[in-house]
Amino acid sequence: RMPRATMAQIPFRHLIQKLWVCRKGLVNSLSLMWVYVALKQVKMVPNLIDPAHLLFPTLQHAITIDIISVGSKNRPHYLESQLKTWVTHSSIRSFIGITEMDDYDQTCAEITQAEQDARIASCRSSNPSLSAAIQELANNHYSHTEGEKSSSFSVRDDPGWHCAQRRFGQSFKTFMNTTRRLKNSLPDYLVMVDDDTYFNVDLFQEHVAAIDPNEPRILSGCMFEANPLIGIPFEFPYGGFGVVYTKETIKQMNTPIKCNNIDETTSSLRHASFVRSACGVIEQNQIGELEFFRDGMSVVDLISAYSAQVENLCLHSDWIIGYMAKYYLSLVPPRRVFWSNSKAVTLHPIRTWPFQCGNNTQAEPCSATKSMFCHSQTPQDLEAMTAENQLLYPEHYKYGKNRNNDTYNNIGSITSAISIEKSNEYATNPAAKGPNVSKGTNIQHDPEYFWQTATQWLIDKSNEYATDLAQRGPDEAKDWVEKLRNDTILSGGANIQHEPEYYWKAASQWLTPRQVLPSFIENDELAGIFHQLRNGKIIKASSAKGGSQTKLLLDIEGGQQVIFKPQRNQGFEEGWDQHHAEIASFHVSRLLDMRRAPISVGRRIDVVNEIMPVATPEFLDTFTTYENKTKNCFYGTCNYCDPARGISPICPFADGTVEGVMILMLPKKFRDGSKAIISKAENQFPIVAWTDEDKDRMENMKSKDYCDAMVKSKVPIQPRLLDIIETSIFDFLVQNTDRHSYEFIDQDNRGGIMLIDHGKSFGLASQENDKMELLTPLIQCCILRKTTYEYFQWLSRMDGTFSDAVLRLTSVDIATPPAIEGEAKEDYTAVLRDGDLVGLDRRMSIILDEMKTCIDERGSGEVLVESPLF
Repeated sequence: RMPRATMAQIPFRHLIQKLWVCRKGLVNSLSLMWVYVALKQVKMVPNLIDPAHLLFPTLQHAITIDIISVGSKNRPHYLESQLKTWVTHSSIRSFIGITEMDDYDQTCAEITQAEQDARIASCRSSNPSLSAAIQELANNHYSHTEGEKSSSFSVRDDPGWHCAQRRFGQSFKTFMNTTRRLKNSLPDYLVMVDDDTYFNVDLFQEHVAAIDPNEPRILSGCMFEANPLIGIPFEFPYGGFGVVYTKETIKQMNTPIKCNNIDETTSSLRHASFVRSACGVIEQNQIGELEFFRDGMSVVDLISAYSAQVENLCLHSDWIIGYMAKYYLSLVPPRRVFWSNSKAVTLHPIRTWPFQCGNNTQAEPCSATKSMFCHSQTPQDLEAMTAENQLLYPEHYKYGKNRNNDTYNNIGSITSAISIEKSNEYATNPAAKGPNVSKGTNIQHDPEYFWQTATQWLIDKSNEYATDLAQRGPDEAKDWVEKLRNDTILSGGANIQHEPEYYWKAASQWLTPRQVLPSFIENDELAGIFHQLRNGKIIKASSAKGGSQTKLLLDIEGGQQVIFKPQRNQGFEEGWDQHHAEIASFHVSRLLDMRRAPISVGRRIDVVNEIMPVATPEFLDTFTTYENKTKNCFYGTCNYCDPARGISPICPFADGTVEGVMILMLPKKFRDGSKAIISKAENQFPIVAWTDEDKDRMENMKSKDYCDAMVKSKVPIQPRLLDIIETSIFDFLVQNTDRHSYEFIDQDNRGGIMLIDHGKSFGLASQENDKMELLTPLIQCCILRKTTYEYFQWLSRMDGTFSDAVLRLTSVDIATPPAIEGEAKEDYTAVLRDGDLVGLDRRMSIILDEMKTCIDERGSGEVLVESPLF
């Protein structure tokens, strides 16, 4: 006879499956159910096991699980604790931590208590955008939450908690962006939890053993049942106890909903049925979502836009999930069985509130080995509970050993770690601008700790990325170019989906200390920005002061400022900025994955109708008639814009337009509200010698030993020197001779180098004679990011030439170069001249040769450095 204590340590499912082997027909399987009931009475069966699994036990199969954890920058150690404890389970593939810094409106919580009270009162009284049933739900239950110490519900009136209710949609979009960017398959299960949730992965695997993730289901760790008598029209999850989405559910949530011409835009009867049903729900407009719907959105897109942008969100995030599940999705309903009194019709409850789960209910206390999800746990609780479960399954917590090579081992953790670090900056520096840290927050590490942790994860991911690139073929490179091009084209033709403010805000939220653009762009956002730059109404026009060239500062509808660099229509003049060079350089930066150049788009502007009516008096004073024949020319107010110097003005073409480049100005703040400081490296490092003109360089700075002797000892290799070398490669490719200093998006010496001011690139001389001195940092230092090297190798295997890819990307633009002697502007059909394209291929070959020379001379171990990209 087995002692009870020992028997309790054997997973119950394994015991039942052994008994199943001895079954004889249906009679025995029913007898087995009576065994289950009997064992249940003596509390030897975990409550969370679905008895139906006993009748149809299946073999265990390896599953992939991705995690989204909704946390707060005011307690970053909670996310960190999850990363260190149950997230180390080998079945968990990725972890993404979401905080206020991922919100659509990061100032959401910056309202007074009186304003918050007024919002709550408004939601509980009358909201014309809500249907009668959902208004009753809000009247009775909005802003109620189960207390952690009290058995009764209390009112949550702190703005931060209410802002977190808007975070569900953005959390899902962040997950999808990460998955698409890394070209990973969807997980079998996506689990969404709070940052104080404990998750027993082993019990979860037992529970889903008989579930097919390719069927649409949503599992709720703790479910509230529908109860119209108390104003609850549909069931919804208790989010802190976990919500689980199967792979098929994720696909369904991301299916485009095109209500125009449903029969022509759907691929099957099933697809058409889903879209037709969703369009009907949108038309019913039960929560006011119709205002935010644009044809082609998915359920995730719509819910994200609604929850983030509706003026007063009167729904808890859990209600939004319940509403989405009941009305939008076509889910497999839970099986009704005679031994269960569950009333669930849409969600699959693992447990039901209040008798089986809840923070302070009649439910049994949370157990590390018997509870699948536990809520309101401290970091100390998570550590102790994971340690207890690890004793039963030590092999499951050998971090990473059971992971496949094609998974992205906790790449989402990078997001969390960086968010944690930023949160810590607020906590350790109360004077820093931003929301205050709650009293009692226990910061456990210095900020540097989190940067080191995040950097190591980034390095690990970069190594995976480099390995992945090395294995990719030429067809994938071609697909990548098409993807980059498609990002700049509206998918609906000229049908713009949003107001201008939407696109300007999207661009402002892309800026980080390491990038201007993200690698993956959704919802036609970049295409929308291109459209607004080409067509947006000009509200104000003034002349940008300073510099050597005529530049205009334009205010565009929606509150965005841009720099407009006009072409000099007299033809090409050596030494003057070329507008088309800015455009070509922007697209080259994207192709090289050096996403630190501001968005640049060609435009033709009608001088009389678009500029003069909104020009400032000071700018109007510079207008003139040139050589007594060309009207409406202007000089502007630059350092050399003086007719006394013999400089010609900017004059319109015969059709009255001037052609130029619209350059989107960078935001002044990062997403977290901190100031984005552009700092110059001038007079800081010996690297400025590399940016001086040839005639001013000292002979010892030309020496091949200069980098080893002078630079490496004074400049941090990661990331500064590696960034400088990458910038030199970029400048050499486009032949930019005008970078007299390196300008950084400063963030404690970690910011990337801004790729700005490329008007003197692609000069005529560079078509045949390459300025090799621009490549000096690479030639002298002979170090390079491993990922950059692999990326260039991948591009070199692309079908077609590098210039073919650049030509493809720039084909979306209307700009053409100024005419050179003997040619007319009308002769040009592309942004770059033929000689420029030939030069690009020649210089790419030189770069690859120099990389190879460094590796042959010093070895790949010394040359290729493991360093994060972004």
